[in-house]
Parts: sequence; structure tokens; C-alpha cells
Amino acid sequence: MDHGVIRLQDLPNLYGLIQRLDDFLKNLEQSHEVARTHAYGELQQHLEEVVKDLRSTFLKHWRQYASRKAPSLSDDLLDVLSHIPSLKAPIEELRQLKSRFDSLGRSLPTSGKAIGEFLATVERCERKWRDMLGSGVPDAVVAFLREATGQGAALELLVPEVLGWFKERNLEHLLRIRI
Repeated sequence: MDHGVIRLQDLPNLYGLIQRLDDFLKNLEQSHEVARTHAYGELQQHLEEVVKDLRSTFLKHWRQYASRKAPSLSDDLLDVLSHIPSLKAPIEELRQLKSRFDSLGRSLPTSGKAIGEFLATVERCERKWRDMLGSGVPDAVVAFLREATGQGAALELLVPEVLGWFKERNLEHLLRIRI
């Protein structure tokens, strides 16, 4: 392991270290060799805080990593696209993958297998999204929808191709202009 750099493959080992520290504390507490002294109590409290801090820091950094890896699948965009009959099934699958991804990204990975599942879910989301875009959604529409479901799309993105796409699908009622 490089100093100061944690690689993805190191995460299970870090989780294992936290677990071993936690187990060590439990065993120490049950040991008859350790005198129940004030010094022992201070040590135990300090070690428990270290384990708690490690867990908290690990979880914080894992969630940041997961957030960076998150496919840009806004629920609003999926809602808009789900109005298109040919996209209903792929949208539902994307929602399920997104839900699984969110779940995996919220909790600490405990093994290489858990990390592999997380990364495979990200890849499946991205692949499904690319496959879906090949089903008749023009790039200009996707660009407009991505911006529109964020902080709003610039008016110049509402080109005739985009407006026509919405009209062809009777979706122009979804368009709103805000200032």
C-alpha cells in the first residue's frame, strides 16, 4: 500500500483491521488477566473511540467514492423517459440497478466480493443507459434532459430537434420555463 493512498483492493483489508480491533477489545474485556483498573478503563475507552473513528472515517470515504462513481441517473430524467412506451422496461431495470447501487454505496463493503458487486452494478447501469440511448433518443434530447433535470437547461438547448422529439411523444406538457 502506498503511503497516504488507499486503493480499492485495500478496502476489505481495512475493514478486516477494524473488525480485528473490535474483536480484540471484546476479548480484552473478557480476559481474566487484565485487572479491572482505572487505567484499563481509560485504555478500553480510548480503543473503542479509535475503532468508532476508523469505522466512521472509512464509511465517510466509501460514501464519497460511491457518490463519485454514481451513474448520472436522475429520477426526474427516468420519470420523463418512462413515458415512452419502448423505454418502460429498460427504465424499470435502471431503477432497480440504481436502487441496488444506492444500497451498496451506503454501507461499508466487507469483502472483495462486495466491492466487485458494487463495481459490476455501476457497469450494468452505465451499459443499460448506453443501450437505452441507442433506442431512438437523440443526443440533443439527452443533453437537454440531463441539464433540465439538474439546475435547468439553457434555452439554446431547446433546439427544434428536442422540441420535435417532445411533441412526437406528446410530452411537451412536461416542459416548463423558470426564471
